[in-house]
Amino acid sequence: MRFAVQLPQSGPHASARGLLDAAVAAERAGLDTLAVTERVLWPVDPVPLDASGATGHPPDHQRVLFDQLEVLAAVAAVTERVELITAIVVAVLQPPAILARRVATVDQLSGGRLRLGVGQGWMRAEYEAAEVPWKRRGAGFEEHVGAMRAVWGPDPISYDGRFYRLPPSLMGPKPVRPDGVPVYVGANAPAGITRAARFADGWLPVGALSDDWEGLERKLRAFVTATDALGRPPLPVHLRLHTRVTERSLDGARSPLSGTPEQIAADLERVAALGVGEVCLNQTQLGVPFDEQLDASVRVRALAGSGSSPAPAPSPTPSAQEAAR
Repeated sequence: MRFAVQLPQSGPHASARGLLDAAVAAERAGLDTLAVTERVLWPVDPVPLDASGATGHPPDHQRVLFDQLEVLAAVAAVTERVELITAIVVAVLQPPAILARRVATVDQLSGGRLRLGVGQGWMRAEYEAAEVPWKRRGAGFEEHVGAMRAVWGPDPISYDGRFYRLPPSLMGPKPVRPDGVPVYVGANAPAGITRAARFADGWLPVGALSDDWEGLERKLRAFVTATDALGRPPLPVHLRLHTRVTERSLDGARSPLSGTPEQIAADLERVAALGVGEVCLNQTQLGVPFDEQLDASVRVRALAGSGSSPAPAPSPTPSAQEAAR
C-alpha cells in the first residue's frame, strides 16, 4: 500500500514556507505522494451541498487556499522522489489547452512525477464565477480530458469536438511521459464511476467522515465491475479519506480507515482486496496540524509493513477522439 499526505495549502496558517517545509518533511519520512486540492471560492451565502437539497458552506479551512498547480510547481523544486497528485482539479473551469499546458509544465518541472486528478466539482457558484455553463458537466467533462490529451500528443495538435475545438497548432512543453500525464478521475456517483472506468488512467474516490463500510465497499466494487465490463485491466485507485486518527480505540461502528493506527493498518487489507493501491489519510477538516497528519501516516505505514514502491502503471488510455465519444 502506498501513502499520500495532504499538503497544508489551506487555512489561516497556510504559508509558502510551510508548504515547502511540509513537502521536504514528507519526502524525508518516506511517503509516496503529496496531494493538493481545489476550492475556487467560499460563498458567503449557503449553497446546495448535494442532491438532497441540503445547504451549507464548504469547510472553514477552505476560506484561504493556495492554488494547487502553483503549489506543486514550487514543491517540485525542493523534492526529488515523492510523487504529486491533484485531488482534484475542477477541469472544465479552465480551457483545456490552458490547463493542459499548465499541467505539462508542472510535470516537466517535477521530472515526470505528476498525476492529474480531475473532477466535475459540485458547486454551481464556481461555474458561475468561471463563466462556464453548469451543463458542461458530464459529456463536456469527458471531452475536456480528450482535448487535453490531444494537446499532450505530437505536434501539430488539433481537436474537433462538440464543446472544444483546437486548430492545428504547435503546443509545448509536452509531458515527460510520451503518453502524457496519467489522468485520475474523481467520482463517487454511479454515473461518474462508470465514466471514470471508461476513459481514466486511474480512479480517485473520496470518503467522508460519515461513510460506512457498506457504502465504501459497494462503491469500490462498482468500479471493478465497470472496468471488467469494458474489458479494461485493473486501474490504479487512490483513495482519499477524510478520517480521524486517534490514540484510543474507536469501539463499535466507525468510518473506514479511522481509529488508532493499529485499527487503520488492519483496515488496509480490506480496501486493498478491492483494488485500492494508495490512500491519503486526510484530517485537515478536523483542524489537525500537518506534522500530526504526517506522523499518523508514517505510523500506519510502518504497522502495515509498506515500503515505497513505484506507482502502478496506468493502462493504455483511449485516444483523444475516442475519449470524446
